[in-house]
Amino acid sequence: QAEEWVKDALLLDNYALASKGKYHDMIDGTEKIEVKYDMVAARTGNFFFEIISNIHVGNLGACLYSRADTLCLVLDTIDKNKKEMLFIDMDKLRFIGIKMLVTNPKSVRQVGGNMACYGVLIPLEEVRKIVRKRLEHEL
Repeated sequence: QAEEWVKDALLLDNYALASKGKYHDMIDGTEKIEVKYDMVAARTGNFFFEIISNIHVGNLGACLYSRADTLCLVLDTIDKNKKEMLFIDMDKLRFIGIKMLVTNPKSVRQVGGNMACYGVLIPLEEVRKIVRKRLEHEL
């Protein structure tokens, strides 16, 4: 559903979209966007940067294996009828996540019970510093 919100918001903002599987090409077809709806980030003030999505299987986290140029992070707002969309350069986000892992290994968190996902919490204030575009979308 988050992907539909993003498509609607981009179309309202005069972008041309062509759907290609799980990615969406923006504008001239050169930029790929990965959409992630984080239902708790706005409440906690942190984005969970997943490093390992399932330690038992050995899957990398989405931001590490994704071929997308941009992450569209969809956040809840105080108004339940609106979503905030942050368009973030994926390479810059990877750099911040890996830098946190290397400089502060104690920042690693485990979530997901049996799946054993591991990652670091990046404060939303840090994420907002690398936002290229911000949209609000009314549902």
